[in-house]
Amino acid sequence: MCYRILILVALVFTVSCGQDQVFSVSPSPKFIQFSFLASDNPSLLDDVVMSIDGSAITGRLPDNVSVKTLVASFETNGAKVYVSDIEQISGQSQNDFTYIVDYRMVSVSETQPVNVTVDLLSFTGIPIVYIST
Repeated sequence: MCYRILILVALVFTVSCGQDQVFSVSPSPKFIQFSFLASDNPSLLDDVVMSIDGSAITGRLPDNVSVKTLVASFETNGAKVYVSDIEQISGQSQNDFTYIVDYRMVSVSETQPVNVTVDLLSFTGIPIVYIST
């Protein structure tokens, strides 16, 4: 009888002392908004809000301005953002947007990075003509 009580006490102690494991899944990193603000970029007359479609961010500058030192303003879901392994700070980091810029986003848990391309088309001054037939 003593062995049964001892086994019962040991079993209750073992079960009650187990730690609950909580698994959290961090969301996939993503941009919530991406823009170029005139307040951060003196060459811009107005803010330029970019379109986000999955892993592609696109937009067009309405004026003929230099894109070599533009500062992007962005909001993420908590992810760190990098361009060429340099951490980007919204409203501060300058980049050359002459060509498509590849951004890499890393979640808080730093699991799988997400790559996003930013394609900023600039106004060249050449008229665009659309012909419909």
